[in-house]
Amino acid sequence: MVRAGTYTESGDAGDLTTTAQVASGTPFANLDHINGTLTFTNGLSEGDMFEIYINNTSTFSATTNFFLPGSNNFDSQLFLFNAAGMGVEANDDDPTTGSPQSTLPSGNAILSSLPAGVYYLLITGSGRYPTDTLNQLMFANFTDGHTDPRGVYGANSGTVAINGYTGYSNAGGNYSIALTGAEFLPAVPEASIVGCLAVGLVLLVVFQRRTKRS
Repeated sequence: MVRAGTYTESGDAGDLTTTAQVASGTPFANLDHINGTLTFTNGLSEGDMFEIYINNTSTFSATTNFFLPGSNNFDSQLFLFNAAGMGVEANDDDPTTGSPQSTLPSGNAILSSLPAGVYYLLITGSGRYPTDTLNQLMFANFTDGHTDPRGVYGANSGTVAINGYTGYSNAGGNYSIALTGAEFLPAVPEASIVGCLAVGLVLLVVFQRRTKRS
């Protein structure tokens, strides 16, 4: 759904690159906010991942400072991955204010040296950390929201693409992530629509061939 630069989670976004929700809308239009909800299963929250397009890595930022109150004060975490699912940067508590909400700030050296393109933005509650295909922790382990409140971290050395999680979080609920330097991606057609188009193309080719023969 698109509303004045806002993408709103449709249903429940997945938490891996293969199940991420595409923040789709008018191509090249600014993507200013992503709104959604971290849902709970047996009292524990999940993560939401969104596929976005970063048009300027030096001005890109993501922050949950426009946070909508949730459960257990919703101490959030933000993680950014490249198109291959490799870790780029992460933050638990805001690096400027120390607030338990999260910010990936603009102009930081970790991201600014990378090219524009497709990236994956992940939000979780504090305590749930992404792991890679080798079951390695992908980013520095924030033990809680207080002992390491302001670090902005690149990926741990030797990690590869995201594949799962370790740890648990009981923080979640509604959220709003404010963005700069990002754009909407084009909507991805459903498989059924793609299939119909393919069948239609085949029938058109067959019809043209029969017409030529006759």
